[in-house]
Amino acid sequence: MIKNIGVDIIEISRFEKFVLEEKYIKRFLSSLEIKRFEEISHLEKKKEYMASRFACKEALIKATGINFVYNQVSILNDELGAPFVQSEIDFGKVFISLSHSNKDAIAFVVIEI
Repeated sequence: MIKNIGVDIIEISRFEKFVLEEKYIKRFLSSLEIKRFEEISHLEKKKEYMASRFACKEALIKATGINFVYNQVSILNDELGAPFVQSEIDFGKVFISLSHSNKDAIAFVVIEI
């Protein structure tokens, strides 16, 4: 049974300066996300990665009502590429979907009872 949902959309271009400055990278991304982020060589892909993680964390806050520090939550991908949440915070059962266009990144979060 669905308990709540959250959605967030953001312009990828807003992350132009954030992907170039370590203080922002460490503020928005967890250590596990940073490992993946550092493997990305293309600037546009780095912006997409950070924007989608940011949108997902915003959607997670909306869905759960739990405020958290962004770098305490990891949005990772399983072996098939599906995104999932990893955190010490108990959000319950979480389902997420991420997508992006050339311009925007969107995240949709479902919390299940």
